[in-house]
Amino acid sequence: MRLHRIILGGLFASLFFGASLHGKVMPTEFDAGRNRLIAYMLSHQLPAQHFSHKPLDTQISKAAYDLYLKQLDPRKQFLLAEDVRQLDALSDKIGEEIGQGRILLPDAGMSLLNRRAAEVDKLADQLLDAGFDPDRVDYLQTDPEKMTSPANEDELRDRWRRSLKLEVIDTYLEEIEKENKALQDKKQPAVSVENAQVDPKIWAAAIDKVRKKTHRYIERLRKTDQQEHYNRYFDAIARAYDPHTSYMAPSSKEDFDIHMSGSLEGIGALLREDDGHIKVVNIIPGSPAEAQGQLQAEDVIMLSQKKTASRSISPR
Repeated sequence: MRLHRIILGGLFASLFFGASLHGKVMPTEFDAGRNRLIAYMLSHQLPAQHFSHKPLDTQISKAAYDLYLKQLDPRKQFLLAEDVRQLDALSDKIGEEIGQGRILLPDAGMSLLNRRAAEVDKLADQLLDAGFDPDRVDYLQTDPEKMTSPANEDELRDRWRRSLKLEVIDTYLEEIEKENKALQDKKQPAVSVENAQVDPKIWAAAIDKVRKKTHRYIERLRKTDQQEHYNRYFDAIARAYDPHTSYMAPSSKEDFDIHMSGSLEGIGALLREDDGHIKVVNIIPGSPAEAQGQLQAEDVIMLSQKKTASRSISPR
């Protein structure tokens, strides 16, 4: 049995003028009046302070809308074409609306995205329960620029079927690679993935792992709060003027100031999420983590029960 993995396209991963930076998400209490004030200030300060002195007209509004839509559903895996058409009705009115202190797009986008994400959460379980035929050749376009939003729910379902199948195959091959490494250490012959039958136990484990990963991803998406949706909307308006102009929410501005002043230094370890845990990828030479000497690549970082310290454990 040969696992087919053929992908078309790309890989399946205050105002500040002159530096583009999007800081980490910090939950904040939503204040409608404050956001109306920010919108009003943007509508006046951007045309006046940006070097181009472009008016916040229909052209800028449409550019801001395109940027907003790209960050709302970047892989075109949630919103249907009918949802996008709903939002399209607001595409050329952004400048007019924020000048009047009226904000419609981020609330509309958040509502549509959360509804579709809830539907996809259930859909993923259905598809994973049904399983996949590893011998069937499927093609998956992953370049959003070459994709359109799904025309209907059937097309959305098929897009997620292909995507989840790819994730399961990738996870299965990773598990086989781990097993082969263990066999190699024992001087035993490796398992071939070219002609061997799929190991049902490892295949089932891969499906379970992808299920958990998918649900965590959708849960994080749905936890994006209303203020963060507004922040991204404001940022899209700023970036419509040029790629190096960004809106920075207060929490992002604080992070930027810390970074620029050098008053706070990171631990010097490259981290990534792996199956719900934070794993160390590598240690940066000359960093505090290297000097401390306890963290090693492949360690898993866990919080203590009091959440006041962290410790590392050896790879599982």
